[in-house]
Amino acid sequence: MPSQKILLQGITRDNHLTAVKQVLSIPNPEAILISTAFVNERGILLLEDSLLPLADKTTIIAGIRNGLTSAQGLKKIISIGCKTYVVDTGSRIVIFHPKIYFSKNANEARILIGSANLTTGGLNSNIEASIYMELDLDDSDSSALVEQVEN
Repeated sequence: MPSQKILLQGITRDNHLTAVKQVLSIPNPEAILISTAFVNERGILLLEDSLLPLADKTTIIAGIRNGLTSAQGLKKIISIGCKTYVVDTGSRIVIFHPKIYFSKNANEARILIGSANLTTGGLNSNIEASIYMELDLDDSDSSALVEQVEN
């Protein structure tokens, strides 16, 4: 995958499952962050093999009270061993909605930001758009962006 790319799942041959696996395959990861509005068990099962060896470095933040995130999906994340947080805005009208897939090691970071949730549809079949970036941490602009994502 190139260092920067627009993904248009459902329009082109690209899919978010492949891109998320690319994010997760960073060599010697120090930190992995997934932020998503919706998560379900089938979405987690698609990534389980990739997440299992990274569980101790992975934080997943998911929205709840949105009618789509499932208890089964959250239980699966926890059973894999990922640090798990949920965001409840206290409203069904205002929901937690960011979708960020992020990894970093000592030299680089990989980021996928866009519309794909951690669901089967978001990773495979919905029409979704995201930007994928590989960032060199020796570059000050890239480091600044990574710091913003982590914060």
